[in-house]
Amino acid sequence: MTRLEFLLKAFATNTEQMKVTLDTQQTIVDTLEYIREKKEWVGLTDEKIEKLLDEMSIGCCARDVRVVQEKLKEKNNG
Repeated sequence: MTRLEFLLKAFATNTEQMKVTLDTQQTIVDTLEYIREKKEWVGLTDEKIEKLLDEMSIGCCARDVRVVQEKLKEKNNG
């Protein structure tokens, strides 16, 4: 094996090792981003539910459901 062939083989091996390392690092970054973005569910307290039910003068309807959904959205985004 000539010196040039040896150097080319060493370069190819190092390049492949670097690619594996970069792929592994990207997997770690992707996993950390997924964990960071994933939020745990935050529910309403019994007191908040009671207050919402007291504020709703009409029986359960689409409007009432939207009110509850908005409150949950505020709680989970805030």
